[in-house]
Amino acid sequence: MFSLCAAGANAATLTISPVSLVLDSGLTSALFEVKNLEPRPITLQARINDWSQSGNEAALVPTSDIIMSLPIATILAGGSQTLRLLLRPGTKTGTDRERHYRILLDEIPAAGTSPAGSALRCDRRFPCS
Repeated sequence: MFSLCAAGANAATLTISPVSLVLDSGLTSALFEVKNLEPRPITLQARINDWSQSGNEAALVPTSDIIMSLPIATILAGGSQTLRLLLRPGTKTGTDRERHYRILLDEIPAAGTSPAGSALRCDRRFPCS
């Protein structure tokens, strides 16, 4: 279960399944499900980043290698949404280098739910190789 956010913020409680995705050679898509455990609808925006690590330093760089369908989704209270990752046509998959990505799910605050100027976007991150 993920609930990563700054202290004091009202972050949504979600479950994500599976929490790690692998696109083996020859595969071009994968599915994962996001469940909203909150008593209110939530809107999420997905961002895909290339991930690398050198020593203790991780680097996230926006990438267009993978397309997320749906990039923005509203999930009803207690509901779930299946999201699809698609490898962009023309992305090289036959290299000798494994590629690693991180999917960031940003919660988009509902209009009128926070005082002016205090809206906070919370993100959840999980791996995709």
